[in-house]
Amino acid sequence: MDDAAIVRLLCQRDQAGMEELHRRYGGMIHYIVRGILADARDVEECISDISMRVWQGAEGFEQGKGSLATWLTAIAR
Repeated sequence: MDDAAIVRLLCQRDQAGMEELHRRYGGMIHYIVRGILADARDVEECISDISMRVWQGAEGFEQGKGSLATWLTAIAR
């Protein structure tokens, strides 16, 4: 599944899109957040908040402005 398909699923509120997003980019997001926050509970809460922002804001992703990884990085930071 490519990034465009993931975004389409997210825009359709299909849980499979979120599952694929976490499978593909979960490690990267965790790495970014862990570098900013020291407390493990804060890291998990932040990742949960990021997931919610992605779920609610998938329609705002514009593929022509950058990659899905770049968009996720911006949200995480």
